[in-house]
Amino acid sequence: DVLEIASLTDLARCISEYVAVKMDALQLRRQIGEAEARQQAAIDMLADTSHELRSPLNALLGVAGALGQTELTERQRDMLALMDQAGDQLRHLADNLLAMAQGEDATPLDRDEPAFHPSMTIRSVIELIRAGTANKSASLQVEDAVGAETAVFGNEAHVRQVLGNLLENALAFNPEGPVQVRQSLMPLEGEAAILTLTVSDSGPGVPEDMREAIFNRFRRGEPFPAGKQPGTGLGLTIARKLCRQHGGDLRVADTPGG
Repeated sequence: DVLEIASLTDLARCISEYVAVKMDALQLRRQIGEAEARQQAAIDMLADTSHELRSPLNALLGVAGALGQTELTERQRDMLALMDQAGDQLRHLADNLLAMAQGEDATPLDRDEPAFHPSMTIRSVIELIRAGTANKSASLQVEDAVGAETAVFGNEAHVRQVLGNLLENALAFNPEGPVQVRQSLMPLEGEAAILTLTVSDSGPGVPEDMREAIFNRFRRGEPFPAGKQPGTGLGLTIARKLCRQHGGDLRVADTPGG
């Protein structure tokens, strides 16, 4: 009768909706599985790459050390110092990549770090960036509110790594410059202080909906500049992780227009 037909129709509708939900769930599980497989493949590749970097890197640093024992001009010694800095930075990066691939924290934070002069650190990082940049005339500026004589205790290698990543990103999206580094020091109680580094450029900026996503692993800003080789999408991830290890943070902010 009419009631039975209506009941059967409702039952068929419920079964159809149930099957559709199940199919959607199955499709979602399949997509999640594929995404996890891709991410694991990327992590495995990073672990292998980090490991394989060590042999040629150790050879380069060994040759650089032997070269430093020979007679060199002042200019050659300056160039060799840049090679040493780049090698040390690459070694720290390889360590952090391997730790991240293994699901561990980056290089453990040592509370008994030696003193360093952040003003000198910033200028040496800029020299290193200039040496490896195709456009040697790119404008890199420093606004120093700390002073060349001021020393702080902390992990200088981490500061170099974070600042280097930020400068390379800025020049990738704004190769002609200007790119500016500002530093300031805010004293706290006792001997503690907060060192703030700001890297700013006049590039296109980061869309508001991407300002957190760019700190995720393997996530790059879009669109990437034409003619530039995209990175791994790990630079900002590692940089923020290092900042937070030291009780700080890494954030992005834009002015209207970029």
